[in-house]
Amino acid sequence: GDVVLDQAIGGTVLSTDAMLAELAKYFYLQGKFKVRLINVGNYAGVYDQDGQVVSNITQANYSQIKPFLGKSKSVDVTGGMAKKVEEFLTISSLGIDCWIIDGNIPGNLASSVLGTPTLGTLIRAF
Repeated sequence: GDVVLDQAIGGTVLSTDAMLAELAKYFYLQGKFKVRLINVGNYAGVYDQDGQVVSNITQANYSQIKPFLGKSKSVDVTGGMAKKVEEFLTISSLGIDCWIIDGNIPGNLASSVLGTPTLGTLIRAF
């Protein structure tokens, strides 16, 4: 995300995660596409208190994971991992699978598109 000019208020934060969620929702509601939202980063997924990748986040376990969703290591004006997970939980309520994966692992994106990433966190509403 980044800060962008806005005619109404002068400037605002534009979240890439929010944009992706809206695009996923749009295509999903068209009913013509199988939609899967994949966030590719330089992190393996969402980490727990021991630094291990959480394989699944749902509405049921989100309250247990939420305390470990800290700030980004770099500057992030859009809310970091916590906001990303919240956005993805919201969009997953439509039945859209959302993945947070490591883009440094060869083939991880391709396998994620097919539904079986090498390493990452799957976010589903249930």
